[in-house]
Amino acid sequence: MSPDEYCRSKVALPGSSLYYSVLFVAPDLRDALVALHALADELAEIAYGGAYAGTGPTHGRGDEGVARTRIGWWGEELARMTRGEARHPVTRALGPHLAGIRVDAHRFADPLEAAGEQALAGAGATLEALEDRLARMAELTGCLAAELCGCRDPDTPEISRALGAGLALTDILHGSFAGGRPPCAALDAASAAGRADRLLSGYLADLPRADRASQRPRRALAEMALARLARARRAGFAGPPVAVTPLRKLWIAWKHRRP
Repeated sequence: MSPDEYCRSKVALPGSSLYYSVLFVAPDLRDALVALHALADELAEIAYGGAYAGTGPTHGRGDEGVARTRIGWWGEELARMTRGEARHPVTRALGPHLAGIRVDAHRFADPLEAAGEQALAGAGATLEALEDRLARMAELTGCLAAELCGCRDPDTPEISRALGAGLALTDILHGSFAGGRPPCAALDAASAAGRADRLLSGYLADLPRADRASQRPRRALAEMALARLARARRAGFAGPPVAVTPLRKLWIAWKHRRP
């Protein structure tokens, strides 16, 4: 399995929102965005444990040492990636794409730190702290993703942080609906869904006109996440929400295929 295939198997299987959001972009950009989301997923697994995917509880105190070790390893690996010496399939896939936008290891320090803080806090995290960590981890699927797509307006990367945070909160909510333990005891499904909705809608409204064309796959992903939230809301946040159909995702991606 190649590094790109590994990343696709992790976060962009056929039928997934990410798969459809990059369906109509150039192959090089498609691989870059998928690899970036795969890296974000690695950090999310550290931060939220099984709760992120809805497969188990968040980290307990016995996992603190493991979480610290994983964060330390990823810090070293991301530094290796920026030197062209990556070992992990995700960093081997991502590294060449970041060379063009001059990203150094310091760019990953805050997302790594935020993931570690959340792993140690577990379900005892406050809602305010969780939201702060989501925003910092959104450096990857928000800011860096926007830069990979290309930005003419200097405000676009920071505006895109709301997209990354909204996507993460949507995933956390759906993991919790599926039986996982929320990464914050104060996380109420209805209010958290409202917060995610505002983040995603705000991103779409605030995105500068100059970059609406280049950010087409990100806009499509935001719209798919909003559709997921709408389904959950209609179900009353009771039980696993009905998934957005592949046909609906394809239609959203098709809408955003051109400027």
